[in-house]
Amino acid sequence: MDISKYKNLKEFDSHALVVELDEPSVGLKGFIAIDRKAENFPALGATRLWKYPLEEDALNDALRLAKLMGKKSAMAGLPYTGAKAVLMLPEEGIKNREEYFKVYAQKVNELSGQFITGTDVGLTDNDLEIMSKNSKFVIGMNVPAAYYTAVGVFNVIRESLEYKFGSENISSRTFAIQGLGKTGYELLKLLYAEGAKIFVSEINIDILEQVCRDFPLVKKVLPADIHKQEVDVFCPCAMSHSINSRTVSELKCVIVAGSANNQLEDEEAGEKLHKMGIVYAPDYLSNSGGLISVVDQFENKKHDNKRILLKLSKIPAVLRAIFLRSEKERRSISSVADDMVQESLVKEVSVGVRSY
Repeated sequence: MDISKYKNLKEFDSHALVVELDEPSVGLKGFIAIDRKAENFPALGATRLWKYPLEEDALNDALRLAKLMGKKSAMAGLPYTGAKAVLMLPEEGIKNREEYFKVYAQKVNELSGQFITGTDVGLTDNDLEIMSKNSKFVIGMNVPAAYYTAVGVFNVIRESLEYKFGSENISSRTFAIQGLGKTGYELLKLLYAEGAKIFVSEINIDILEQVCRDFPLVKKVLPADIHKQEVDVFCPCAMSHSINSRTVSELKCVIVAGSANNQLEDEEAGEKLHKMGIVYAPDYLSNSGGLISVVDQFENKKHDNKRILLKLSKIPAVLRAIFLRSEKERRSISSVADDMVQESLVKEVSVGVRSY
């Protein structure tokens, strides 16, 4: 496919492949983007279903998230490249989800294993089951990826607290969780069990009210105000770019660590956090637990809890190395993390596979 026609898009950055999906019979429209290709290793990235105003918005999201998945894989020490599928939710909704995801799975098959996918925002376990029945290039069935993502974030939070305060104790700390979807909810459970004081926000009122019933000590906050709470840790667990030119100056936290992808709007946001003295745990490291868990299934046919948790326990050491290098070089944590990703990719090219 001719990639050159995408070069003027905001998020295009020498991507290896872009596939346009268009099957009017079931209302399927979207894009698959692959960051780059590696010999003997496929590109991994989940499938997102979302209501996008324009096709260009969907395509830019796919391009941006494919790059992020590449960073996530590199930080996790995995040999796979990054990818993402973005499906545009039709205005009238999906009339027949079984046929829709069956057709989509067939589109994935046409890539002959270059792209391995699972579920992201907008997809259900039932959707994944349909995809799995129609494609061998689908992973994540029966893997509680949201839980493992939350465990990774939880480990990162403890390391960040240790770095900033000299103690990883959570019970004496305050948190603001933005978004109570799959990963935000799992993170809430882990923090709540430790006795933390927690503020939460969620745009879905039904979910918010259920959470308040299940966790009576949490305090609900309007979505527009959750990032303004005076807390130790702000946890972005919703959609992208929660830390942007408008919100960054309104933060009253000491640490930012959450499960959302692409938390920073741009490099300037990362630099601003650095100048404000806020410790930022890079999102593509913090939320890598989900990827690590499904890769464990991909490589071993069946995921193993003990094996996955052991891998997740190694994330804090990588984060500590980022913190210390940032301190030594007097540069922002986000820029140091990006450099470490690029260095790992160079290492991969020279030795055939990256490792930590």
